[in-house]
Parts: sequence; C-alpha cells; structure tokens
Amino acid sequence: RINSASQKTVGNQPASSPEISADSRPTIPEVELDKEIGRGGMGVVYSGRQTYLDRRVAVKLLLVNREAADDNYVRRFQREAKILAGLSHPHIVSCYSAGVTAERQPYLVMEFIDGPNLKKWVAENGPLAERDALRVIRELAQALSHAHLNGIIHRDVKPENVLLAKREGDNSIFPYQAKLVDLGLARPQGTGGDMNLTGTGQIIGTPSTMAPEQFDDPEGVDFRADIYGLGCVLYHALTARPAFNGKTIAQIVTAKVAAVAPNPTTEITSLSPAIGNLVADMLAKDPGQRPQSYELLI
Repeated sequence: RINSASQKTVGNQPASSPEISADSRPTIPEVELDKEIGRGGMGVVYSGRQTYLDRRVAVKLLLVNREAADDNYVRRFQREAKILAGLSHPHIVSCYSAGVTAERQPYLVMEFIDGPNLKKWVAENGPLAERDALRVIRELAQALSHAHLNGIIHRDVKPENVLLAKREGDNSIFPYQAKLVDLGLARPQGTGGDMNLTGTGQIIGTPSTMAPEQFDDPEGVDFRADIYGLGCVLYHALTARPAFNGKTIAQIVTAKVAAVAPNPTTEITSLSPAIGNLVADMLAKDPGQRPQSYELLI
C-alpha cells in the first residue's frame, strides 16, 4: 500500500514493526541515542553519540517485525552491512558499525551530517544555479561509480537521499557538498538472491524517481537505473519540481514510458540547452539511450 506514489519508498521486506516510542528506544552498544531525526519506509533514524570516541553519529534502525527477522534475514543483513561498511568515499555517508539489537532489530551506526537533504533545501530556497546543480550531480556520480565498482547499485536515488554537508570556509549561496545515504542495503549486484534483503523479484524504490525497468524487471536492473535516478535529482535541483509528479503509480509509469523524456528547459527557460539535453539523456526510457558509464556521465 502506497499513500503517496511520488514520495514513498516501496519494497518487500519482513513486515514493518510498530512505531518505536521514545521510551522504548533500542540499546545500541557504546552509543547513547538522543532523539529521532527521521523516519521512512525502511527504518527510523536517531541522532546519537559514540561514548568512547565522543563522536556524533546517526543510528538507523531497520523497521522489521521481530518474528520475521529470522536467522537467514539477520545473516543477509550482516553480509550487506559489511559491504556497506567497506565503501569509503567522500560523497557517501560512512557506516561506522552495524549489528542487531537484543530485540533482533538490525541497525547501522553512521556518519552524522548536520545539514538538510537536497529536497528540503530546494523547497526552502528555490532551484540551484546550473553550476551548483552540476557539481552536486558530479559528486553523486562519483559516489555511485565507487559503489558500482564494489558491486553495489542503489535503486533509490532521490533528492531525499542526498544529504548536504557544509563546506568549511565556503560562504557562497550554496556552501554544501553532497553525501549519498541509504546506499548498499537495497541491492548488491551480481551476488545472488540470498544477498538481497528485499527479496527476489520484488520492487524497491520510489515511483517518481525509479527507472521504468525497475517496475518490469527489478532483478535485471543495472547501474543505468541509478543514472536515471540522478537525472530525476538533477531535474528537481534545477526546477524545484519533480520530473514525474503523477498522483498514482499508473500515471507516473505512463509518463515514464512516454516517447519524450522531460526536459527542464520547458519549466525554466533561462537554463542552457546543453543541461536540458543532459537531463533528457539521463531520463531516456531505454537504458541503452542513457549515458553508458559513470565516466562518460562525469
């Protein structure tokens, strides 16, 4: 069930647990939890502090039914957490540690980013200048390229999953660098169904930013689906509007398979034709018509 087709992440995992109240927060080894700072379809995020290192962290608790989190699920989570922790890139939010609570709730202890996500920043400040938008997409493409080299595809690239970290000494209008989050648990590529927390053949992603092939062949998607997601992020950054904004999944899918990909220059006429063509190429319905490598895209 999806309440908002353009916003919610969809997927198949062990059934969601009831919301965690403030007085029943999980116990995370060597971490003091502060407050809830975010909640989505996959989990709840707390701010906290690693006591021994006196370091601020974010803790993501995956929302799964305790009875459904069987030994196989926990083992798959451990394998995938190891992959995520092995990624080291300046534009990917770092994973410091991971584990399973005594109540069998998987968790990740991650780098804390004291800044908004891209969707929130654009909503409050308006579209990014072309130069800033291109810098964000370049940073994200570098991050996704690093992940791809390590066998990971994201499958849920969207403005909400782009955190903005302040650049030291930068006093410009947009003084941020991009940090990609929620990367790694969705789909290790080419490692078999047992490495996939979401289950074989199940759809995962956010309808408004998912590539068309994710609806028809979720197991067959490759890095070009993430390039499509980046195209949606770039469109949103340039226009402050989603590239696809239907009220139902059917409307969104219909728009995604239309003959002509969205071009932001139809919304903002002052944009250069070159950046409009870039977005249209990234949003091509046929993966073979998109940029065929991150190197080429960058």
